[in-house]
Amino acid sequence: MALTITVDRKERMGKRHYRSGTIAFDASYPTGGEPLTPADLGMRTIDILLSAPAGGLMFEYDHTNQKLKAIYPTGGGAVPAALADPVVSVPSGATTVTSAAAQPDLTETAGRSREVANATDLSTITGVRFVALGGP
Repeated sequence: MALTITVDRKERMGKRHYRSGTIAFDASYPTGGEPLTPADLGMRTIDILLSAPAGGLMFEYDHTNQKLKAIYPTGGGAVPAALADPVVSVPSGATTVTSAAAQPDLTETAGRSREVANATDLSTITGVRFVALGGP
Protein backbone atom coordinates (compact mmCIF):
# COMPACT_ATOMS: atom_id res chain seq x y z
CA MET A 1 0.00 0.00 0.00
CA ALA A 2 1.06 3.61 -0.18
CA LEU A 3 0.51 7.13 1.01
CA THR A 4 -1.70 9.50 -0.95
CA ILE A 5 0.21 12.77 -1.22
CA THR A 6 -1.38 16.00 -2.37
CA VAL A 7 1.05 18.89 -2.95
CA ASP A 8 -0.88 22.17 -2.65
CA ARG A 9 2.04 24.56 -2.90
CA LYS A 10 5.38 24.53 -4.72
CA GLU A 11 7.83 27.36 -4.08
CA ARG A 12 11.54 28.12 -4.29
CA MET A 13 13.41 29.55 -1.34
CA GLY A 14 16.79 30.51 -2.72
CA LYS A 15 18.39 27.29 -3.95
CA ARG A 16 15.93 25.09 -2.01
CA HIS A 17 12.48 23.84 -2.93
CA TYR A 18 9.53 24.19 -0.56
CA ARG A 19 6.45 21.96 -0.71
CA SER A 20 3.30 21.86 1.39
CA GLY A 21 0.17 19.79 1.23
CA THR A 22 -1.58 16.83 2.80
CA ILE A 23 -0.91 13.14 3.30
CA ALA A 24 -3.44 10.32 3.71
CA PHE A 25 -2.57 6.85 5.01
CA ASP A 26 -4.00 3.54 3.81
CA ALA A 27 -5.51 0.47 5.47
CA SER A 28 -2.29 -1.43 6.29
CA TYR A 29 0.62 0.46 7.88
CA PRO A 30 3.96 -1.37 7.34
CA THR A 31 6.57 -1.67 10.09
CA GLY A 32 9.28 0.92 9.48
CA GLY A 33 6.93 3.42 7.84
CA GLU A 34 5.31 4.23 4.53
CA PRO A 35 7.69 5.04 1.63
CA LEU A 36 7.96 8.78 0.96
CA THR A 37 10.73 9.72 -1.47
CA PRO A 38 11.90 13.16 -2.61
CA ALA A 39 10.52 12.33 -6.07
CA ASP A 40 7.04 11.99 -4.51
CA LEU A 41 7.30 15.70 -3.72
CA GLY A 42 9.00 16.74 -6.95
CA MET A 43 12.42 17.22 -5.32
CA ARG A 44 15.85 15.53 -5.43
CA THR A 45 16.40 15.57 -1.67
CA ILE A 46 14.35 16.14 1.48
CA ASP A 47 16.32 18.21 3.99
CA ILE A 48 13.45 18.43 6.44
CA LEU A 49 9.85 17.24 6.48
CA LEU A 50 7.51 18.43 9.22
CA SER A 51 3.96 17.20 9.65
CA ALA A 52 1.16 18.13 12.01
CA PRO A 53 -0.26 15.53 14.39
CA ALA A 54 -3.54 13.95 13.28
CA GLY A 55 -5.91 11.37 14.70
CA GLY A 56 -3.90 11.18 17.94
CA LEU A 57 -0.73 10.24 16.07
CA MET A 58 2.55 12.03 15.45
CA PHE A 59 4.73 11.52 12.39
CA GLU A 60 8.49 11.21 11.96
CA TYR A 61 10.39 11.27 8.66
CA ASP A 62 13.15 8.64 8.44
CA HIS A 63 15.72 10.30 6.16
CA THR A 64 17.92 7.22 5.87
CA ASN A 65 15.16 4.91 4.62
CA GLN A 66 12.97 7.63 3.06
CA LYS A 67 9.86 6.61 4.99
CA LEU A 68 7.20 8.37 7.05
CA LYS A 69 6.63 6.69 10.41
CA ALA A 70 3.40 6.92 12.39
CA ILE A 71 4.18 7.33 16.08
CA TYR A 72 1.77 6.56 18.92
CA PRO A 73 2.23 8.44 22.23
CA THR A 74 2.38 5.52 24.68
CA GLY A 75 2.73 7.03 28.13
CA GLY A 76 5.03 4.11 28.80
CA GLY A 77 2.55 1.43 27.74
CA ALA A 78 2.59 -1.05 24.90
CA VAL A 79 1.68 0.02 21.38
CA PRO A 80 -1.91 -1.02 20.69
CA ALA A 81 -2.72 -3.13 17.63
CA ALA A 82 -5.62 -0.78 16.85
CA LEU A 83 -6.09 2.90 17.57
CA ALA A 84 -7.97 3.57 20.78
CA ASP A 85 -8.28 6.23 23.45
CA PRO A 86 -6.10 5.82 26.57
CA VAL A 87 -7.72 4.09 29.53
CA VAL A 88 -7.03 4.68 33.21
CA SER A 89 -8.18 2.03 35.67
CA VAL A 90 -9.03 3.00 39.22
CA PRO A 91 -9.22 0.26 41.84
CA SER A 92 -12.65 0.00 43.43
CA GLY A 93 -14.10 -1.80 46.41
CA ALA A 94 -17.26 -2.27 48.44
CA THR A 95 -16.13 0.11 51.20
CA THR A 96 -16.81 3.83 50.85
CA VAL A 97 -13.62 5.80 51.30
CA THR A 98 -13.95 9.27 52.76
CA SER A 99 -10.37 10.11 53.66
CA ALA A 100 -8.11 11.78 51.07
CA ALA A 101 -5.22 9.77 52.50
CA ALA A 102 -7.00 6.52 51.57
CA GLN A 103 -7.50 7.46 47.93
CA PRO A 104 -5.44 5.44 45.44
CA ASP A 105 -2.31 7.15 44.17
CA LEU A 106 -2.70 7.48 40.40
CA THR A 107 0.59 8.04 38.66
CA GLU A 108 1.05 8.43 34.94
CA THR A 109 4.54 7.69 33.78
CA ALA A 110 5.57 9.47 30.63
CA GLY A 111 7.20 7.14 28.17
CA ARG A 112 8.89 7.29 24.85
CA SER A 113 6.53 7.21 21.89
CA ARG A 114 6.55 4.10 19.72
CA GLU A 115 5.76 3.22 16.16
CA VAL A 116 2.25 2.07 15.30
CA ALA A 117 1.99 -1.72 15.01
CA ASN A 118 2.43 -3.49 11.67
CA ALA A 119 -0.74 -3.78 9.53
CA THR A 120 -2.68 -1.21 11.62
CA ASP A 121 -5.52 0.33 9.61
CA LEU A 122 -4.71 4.05 9.34
CA SER A 123 -7.17 4.75 6.52
CA THR A 124 -9.02 7.24 8.76
CA ILE A 125 -5.82 9.31 9.06
CA THR A 126 -6.23 11.75 6.18
CA GLY A 127 -5.46 15.42 5.64
CA VAL A 128 -2.15 15.27 7.55
CA ARG A 129 -0.62 18.70 6.84
CA PHE A 130 3.07 18.75 5.92
CA VAL A 131 5.81 21.10 4.82
CA ALA A 132 9.06 19.95 3.22
CA LEU A 133 12.27 21.73 2.28
CA GLY A 134 14.73 20.06 -0.03
CA GLY A 135 17.03 20.15 -3.02
CA PRO A 136 15.87 21.01 -6.51
